[in-house]
Amino acid sequence: MIFGSQATDFSQWWLTTHAGNTIMTSAQGSYGWRISTTKAAKTLTDALLKGTTSVSAKADVYGIGYNTGGVGYGTTSNNGIGDTYAEVSISAQTAWFYKDGKLVYSARVVTGKQSSGDDTPTGVYYIMYKQRNTTLRGIGDTGKAYASLVSYWAPFIESGCGFHDASWRTDWSTTAYVNNGSNGCVNMHTYDAPNAFNDLSVDEPVVIY
Repeated sequence: MIFGSQATDFSQWWLTTHAGNTIMTSAQGSYGWRISTTKAAKTLTDALLKGTTSVSAKADVYGIGYNTGGVGYGTTSNNGIGDTYAEVSISAQTAWFYKDGKLVYSARVVTGKQSSGDDTPTGVYYIMYKQRNTTLRGIGDTGKAYASLVSYWAPFIESGCGFHDASWRTDWSTTAYVNNGSNGCVNMHTYDAPNAFNDLSVDEPVVIY
């Protein structure tokens, strides 16, 4: 009885970065899938009764985060991450976007404010959905509520972190994130956000390190 893919466990992943270095990501993240033993038991029982010699596990997997059905089933290339993904380096304050193994866009970004503990979480996540012209609401590190209108929004963490344009931002230096970073999101220039938004797809992995 053969299930047709290798399970992933929402933890650490090997990645060859834009610079050609191989790294292991942090153990945080939501990208991946596991097999539900309850569902799989029924699938196997039904297969045995029917005399089936092989079955697919696709209907028996689950995930964590926004997509409870699991993300990445059947993906084996690039150590399970696949060839279409976004890469974000906090130290370089840059994002790279790949399609079918090719770099299609890169952009300077500003990530979460380090000094206040609002760092953009590291790990491997996935694009939950994409939305145009919306208002992001929350509580800033000063304790005050904010409401920010953005034109492009692609969240990858349920707590509210994602890619978006930041028309209000004036500090785009490579050290801005230390004391003048975001509330956890990946801020993008207004001229970069449309390209990134169009390049991203739902369930696409987002690797942050």
